[in-house]
Amino acid sequence: MQFKTAYNVFKIVLVVILVEISVVNCVSEEELFAFGEDVDDNYMASGDETFAEVDLPSIFYYLDDEQESLVVHSNGFVSFAAPIPGFREDLKIPFYHPYIAPFYADVDTTVSGRVYHRKTRDANLLEKATTYIRKAFPYHQFQLEWLFIATWSGVGHYKGASDQVNTFQTVLASGGEKSYVLILYPTAGISWFQMEGRHSGEMVLAQAGLDAGSNNQYYLLPGQGTPDIRYLDR
Repeated sequence: MQFKTAYNVFKIVLVVILVEISVVNCVSEEELFAFGEDVDDNYMASGDETFAEVDLPSIFYYLDDEQESLVVHSNGFVSFAAPIPGFREDLKIPFYHPYIAPFYADVDTTVSGRVYHRKTRDANLLEKATTYIRKAFPYHQFQLEWLFIATWSGVGHYKGASDQVNTFQTVLASGGEKSYVLILYPTAGISWFQMEGRHSGEMVLAQAGLDAGSNNQYYLLPGQGTPDIRYLDR
């Protein structure tokens, strides 16, 4: 496993584990990939503990495995193979299940927010993803074919108020046998980072990371599982 850090217009933290992963902080909300009903996104119904199963346009090479589908969870992550039902306050990253978790928490969109997702081959968006990837991997040779974009927009948490909301995004970018994962946090996109445990009644911190689900291959994002996770957007 190799670690590499680069700084450009915005901060990039990345790790290389067969799939290339770029975590992009401090972007403006306009620099996120377009999302919402205006761009024909699919969206999950408002509520608690929701998820959507999605077939991918072609095989996505994620770490040691080939993935043909995924599950978008309202609780701030994407899983492969099968849904992970419900939020578990005792569950700590790594889960030893293949997933990408930009912000694993007890998200509840009943009061605020929406979770969007879509597949696209739009040339402008492919070029945008290529630009982000080349900032992190300037010597890579690749040609992107499609993107999968998942956006948690203005989402609240269990027993949360509507003025405490988070926005973040995950993009899967496929270029045949080369696969990339981008995780984006807009500036001021994280306003809450803990919530009351619905079973214990104690405060539970959000988590962030990626896991192959096998062979002890996982990556924890900076600050994950601690109060410092609030700084993912800075």
